[in-house]
Amino acid sequence: MVFRSINKDETWVVIDYSATWNYGWDFILNAGQIIIDTDFKDDIQRVAISMIAGAKETEVIDDVKMHKLVLRDTPSVNEETGTLTISGISKIMNIPLQFCFFNQLNIVRVFCPIKKFFEENGDQVLDTYMNSIEINAYCEDMRRKVTKELQESNEIKKSKKSNFGEKLKSLFK
Repeated sequence: MVFRSINKDETWVVIDYSATWNYGWDFILNAGQIIIDTDFKDDIQRVAISMIAGAKETEVIDDVKMHKLVLRDTPSVNEETGTLTISGISKIMNIPLQFCFFNQLNIVRVFCPIKKFFEENGDQVLDTYMNSIEINAYCEDMRRKVTKELQESNEIKKSKKSNFGEKLKSLFK
């Protein structure tokens, strides 16, 4: 991801990143799942969605927890919306972070309440972390597509074999 800007006030740091490539809801679900699985699983605090950027968010953390923290299995999250927000304590960075993904805008906004972390480590301390999320999200998307293709291909092969077997049996009746 490309670092775009950082804004610091008395308590919050807000960092904007843009994705290297255009993305949509599938990417957002993949990226969110990677954050949950690799970093927030033990201390996820918030999952929220909104229909459009700037609209009131709907808290869906209870639904996500009910579906074992799997975003694609959570109907309210799986259905495409305008934003997805995920918050928790990062076990990788050892700080609280909140990510807000904006659908179709290729922007990820990261919030952190610890200004000192950035003063000590530099404004772009999250760059490698964000790049890892983006790369893994695209890898997951490809894995999901290849798995689907293989499953469909195997179903076609099974279907052809069963039809061939039935045709062969009918010849010997």
